[in-house]
Amino acid sequence: MCFPRQIVLLVPALLLTALLSGQTCYSPAVSHLGSDGSPPSSGLIDLAATTLEVDTFAELANVPGNGSGVYVKDAWLVVFRYTAVTLTGSLSFAPHPSGAPVMWIVAGDVLLMPGSILDLRGEDCAQVSPGPWSQPGPGGFAGGQQACPGFGQASGLGPGGGPNPGGPAAGKGAEEFTEPGLPLLIGGSGGRGTEGLPGAAGGGAICIAASGTITIDGAITARGGSSCNSNATQGGGGAVKLLATNIAGSGEVDAQGGGVASFVSRGRVHIGYCGANTFTGCTEPAASVDLFAAATAPTLFPVQPPMLRVTQIESLSSGQVYLLSDDPDAGLDTIEAPVAAGESLIHVEGVNIPAGLSVEVRVTARQGLNTGSPFPVTNWNGSSGTVQVTLPDGRFEIQAVAR
Repeated sequence: MCFPRQIVLLVPALLLTALLSGQTCYSPAVSHLGSDGSPPSSGLIDLAATTLEVDTFAELANVPGNGSGVYVKDAWLVVFRYTAVTLTGSLSFAPHPSGAPVMWIVAGDVLLMPGSILDLRGEDCAQVSPGPWSQPGPGGFAGGQQACPGFGQASGLGPGGGPNPGGPAAGKGAEEFTEPGLPLLIGGSGGRGTEGLPGAAGGGAICIAASGTITIDGAITARGGSSCNSNATQGGGGAVKLLATNIAGSGEVDAQGGGVASFVSRGRVHIGYCGANTFTGCTEPAASVDLFAAATAPTLFPVQPPMLRVTQIESLSSGQVYLLSDDPDAGLDTIEAPVAAGESLIHVEGVNIPAGLSVEVRVTARQGLNTGSPFPVTNWNGSSGTVQVTLPDGRFEIQAVAR
């Protein structure tokens, strides 16, 4: 089902006066999101069918006008800066090794023309190109690998990769791990894979912040990948956040889970504006809407965001300690530490983690299903903690989650 835009009931008195033509009440410029390494384009970016690349050389290669994005490690974001954007074709994003979500910071207007698609979908289970995993949208997570004979199944990646303990085999959507206003961006988790078929990947996550008007007459899709059957299951829906002076258009914004409308796989859509919202299109699922005053505009991204990371793995059988990178690659293609299977102590550290949240560690094996995962960090003291787990044979991914 496609939902029309919601009606905002609380209207600040100072916004009742209509904005004059061309007047703006929102400025998304922020200095802590790579402004030194990602200058805005020198003029209007007119994007036809193409793929936006990430500039891995940051300030060395990102000259005004090339349209590439810069990875901001401390925010886990790929940031693109433009003076204005017009999208006329189908646009996707080259994946960054970190798997980070994307953000557009636009000084003027954003226009998605009829027929255009801003594509952050997760791959369907039948696509699988390249490699044995379905590929997620930026900020999303891969589906479970096509399982080898004898293993039967393989768990999807991400904090809600399927199957979940006591739950469905589908990957969970962004709704499970984010608040309605999307203060932090994260995409959908991957679905379970099975022998002969991989699980579908999660949809990606994007924030578009524009001083002018965002007009959506085309489509933005962060939908999770579709399942092949009840064993190789769907990916979770991603997240789409739109912030601008005005929101307009009659297009579509889609962040549902793949295949069918599933509650557990649902993503999030959020619309924030300080001028007028004349958008008559539809959102899947229904968007949360925020009419904010110019003086109290939502934070584009926290200056000191909450961060949680696995810092080291201590093998209890060999006594060896493996120190981990503070910026690991996403997925199972890169080996961060050659840890042997067996009992190990996982060390977790965090900053700015809100009080009252529980921290847990999820271990996802390349083959086979998760056993006992997620593991609660019961000695978490607000900034660090440890948990003992039994690590599986072969490659595996470890994630720490606060919720």
